[in-house]
Amino acid sequence: MKVVRATASVEGTASLGFSDSLVQPMGLIILTFTILYSMPRTAVFGAVMLTAHLGGAVAIFIQQFHGSFSFLFPLIFCVLLWAGLLLREEKLRAIIPIRKQGQ
Repeated sequence: MKVVRATASVEGTASLGFSDSLVQPMGLIILTFTILYSMPRTAVFGAVMLTAHLGGAVAIFIQQFHGSFSFLFPLIFCVLLWAGLLLREEKLRAIIPIRKQGQ
């Protein structure tokens, strides 16, 4: 929505203190990272870059909205992103093993 400069996206980004002129470039960066995540050869790099972006979003939401739980959306989205990657990448599971209790 940032790429096409949808009204809600522009207003939401501006309410967080960003310039209107940054909305579309931010959208293109996020789109690029998402495309990298969707391709098997670059999925881990895309996930790392999306994690960096979502971490920044969490920090901004915490700074701007004290006491609100709006930071949970990017946090949950990041957890789901990595869960999906772990499910589809056997090499990543070998690096980050998840074991049952007692093993």
